[in-house]
Amino acid sequence: MAFREIEVAGQVRQRTVNAGSKNEHSAVMLDTPGGESYELRLPGGNPFEPSRDLSNLVGKRIVTRGVASDSTLLVQEWHLAKDTRINPGN
Repeated sequence: MAFREIEVAGQVRQRTVNAGSKNEHSAVMLDTPGGESYELRLPGGNPFEPSRDLSNLVGKRIVTRGVASDSTLLVQEWHLAKDTRINPGN
């Protein structure tokens, strides 16, 4: 599992991950225009319960910077996207 710092933009959504397993949970996800999806988490946060701060972003387009490992992104900072073309039609 490699860790890398990234900055990425996309649409924030909430959905169930790991459906049907004992690790099934609701997650706040960032879907990028390039087709990547990241589960957004705050450092030190509970991985099975989205933080209220991140849940408040659902439905918004954001730009975020953080540390990614596989499909998880530990959010260090974020701001609302000024360019509404980030993920047109969604």
